[in-house]
Amino acid sequence: MVVTSEQFEGFIKRYAKNHPVAKNNEDMRNSYLILDERMRFLKNTNGKKESSESILDVGVLRALDDSGFDGEAFRKRGGKYQWSKATNPLEW
Repeated sequence: MVVTSEQFEGFIKRYAKNHPVAKNNEDMRNSYLILDERMRFLKNTNGKKESSESILDVGVLRALDDSGFDGEAFRKRGGKYQWSKATNPLEW
C-alpha cells in the first residue's frame, strides 16, 4: 500500500482534533534505531533497507557506526522524550 504525501497531509488535517503525532517519511528516515531478529540495525541510507553487522558479532558501538542513524534528524523530530516511572502500575 502506498500513501501519497497529499493523502497523508489530508489525513492529518482531518484528524487534527485528535492531536495525532505526525511523522512523514523524511522525518522518520534514519532517525530511529531498529533491530531485526538477528540483532542487526536496519538502515535506509541508499533508498533501500540494509542491515548492519550483528551487535552479537561486532558489539553495539561498531554496529551503531554502520546503522545510518542520524542524531540530528532524531533531535529535529523531537525523538528525545522526558520519561518517568509511574509509582502506580495502573497509571501507565
